[in-house]
Amino acid sequence: MTDKLLNTEYRFYGGGSRSNLTYMRKFYLAFPKCETISHKLTWSHYFELLKCDDSLEMQFYMVQAINEGWKVKELKRQINSSLFQRLALSTDKEELQAQLNYILDNQ
Repeated sequence: MTDKLLNTEYRFYGGGSRSNLTYMRKFYLAFPKCETISHKLTWSHYFELLKCDDSLEMQFYMVQAINEGWKVKELKRQINSSLFQRLALSTDKEELQAQLNYILDNQ
């Protein structure tokens, strides 16, 4: 059905590929209320965030990107270097707990 829509009614919209529609749907499901998104991040930031498997991990990177002013390239680097997982394995559990509490309080 998606292919049929792409080839008929919505062909005049730019960026309407199957993968873009998939990410737009994931975006809607991850952020059903517009109050939960930040205007400090671009679609490219959210595109990278949507690749996270876990919602807590996604929220962690979102908060970090906003607080640290990460550009998309830096966000991508931090995700690819598994910052979230490395912090979870670190010995500084207090800092990790503080960051996770901040994320949960600001949902």
